[in-house]
Amino acid sequence: MERYGVSLRRTPGTSSTRSLNDDQRKRFEINQQLDFRLRDPERRPLRVNCYFQRGSISAAFRHIPTEIASLESLGLPKVLEEFARKPSRVRPFTGPTGSGKSTRWRRSST
Repeated sequence: MERYGVSLRRTPGTSSTRSLNDDQRKRFEINQQLDFRLRDPERRPLRVNCYFQRGSISAAFRHIPTEIASLESLGLPKVLEEFARKPSRVRPFTGPTGSGKSTRWRRSST
């Protein structure tokens, strides 16, 4: 996590370190996990999930694509585009980690 400039401890902040604020730290301690967003050293957006694993703090970092992929390039059926363009519809996006839920959501809302 230090590689991405994230600290879970109370440390004096620097321009390259993002310490969790008191509310985030408290939620992490209570829930044993925390989701948040930040940017990597190249300023690309990341989704971060910190959690406890085998008694240690672990984290998963996922880049959020800055370019929106087309539905065709994602291999999604044409009917999904028609469904997404309808007003006032519930749009469930489910799937395993890294399957493109955020990308699909961004693509369908443009």
